[in-house]
Formats: sequence, structure tokens, C-alpha cells
Amino acid sequence: DRSSEQVTRHRDRLEYCSGMELEARTAQLFEHFSTQEFDGVSDLFAPDAGVRQNSNPEHGIDGLLTMIQGLKRDGVSVEYSDIRRNVGDRFVVEQHIVRLTRPDGVSASTDACVVVHFDDAGLISGLHEYVDTAAFAALFA
Repeated sequence: DRSSEQVTRHRDRLEYCSGMELEARTAQLFEHFSTQEFDGVSDLFAPDAGVRQNSNPEHGIDGLLTMIQGLKRDGVSVEYSDIRRNVGDRFVVEQHIVRLTRPDGVSASTDACVVVHFDDAGLISGLHEYVDTAAFAALFA
């Protein structure tokens, strides 16, 4: 079971991760999204992590994986630029421009703000994304 595997894997970690570690973990997460290589994404999250986009209901990591794997399945590439990160005590706030591009070359971009919360073991315990999803409406019409 994923939960017990994570506990075993992270049992010997320090109870507090440095800001540099949290920033690196955040960069690693978005690297998975942009390369669309999702092996290992679940390992970055605590078993009970909550994910929320805008004011939509919170869901778990499975909902996030379904969404990002759907983009890959549809041939939509993801690119991040103008990345800015602020690191706090067990959280990282990332602002960036996200560009989605369909296989036919049609693309759209918008600003996004993502707040990533970490637990004592350095696993993502919450991810809250704020993005103008209407900017991407034409891509999926």
C-alpha cells in the first residue's frame, strides 16, 4: 500500500526540510508536468494530500493525475515560463505563466499561482492552484 511504502521510505528523513529542499521539490513537481513523465509524481505527495483548483472541491492526487495524464493523452504540451518562487515555513508559492499547446499548434497561456504545502517529512500535503481556466476554453472547445 502506497501509504506504508512512503512512511518506510521517508522514516529516516529529518522532520524539517530546508527552504532549498522545498523549492527543489516544487521544481521537480513542475518538471514532471512539463515533461509529461509522471512516474514518481505520487511519491512527492503525502497519502492524504488535498488538491484544489480555484474554488472547485478539493480532491486527492488521483484527480490531479487524471487531469495531467489527460493532457498528455490528448497531445497537449505544457510549458512554464517566468517562474517565481517564494519559500516559507513548509510552503512554496509559485507564480508562473503556463502555456498549453495542442498538436495542431493552437496554444493559449495565462498566469497561475500555485501554493504547495509540505508536511514534516517534506511530502506535499496540499496543492492549491489559482488560474484563469477561461483562458484555455478555446483549446478544449
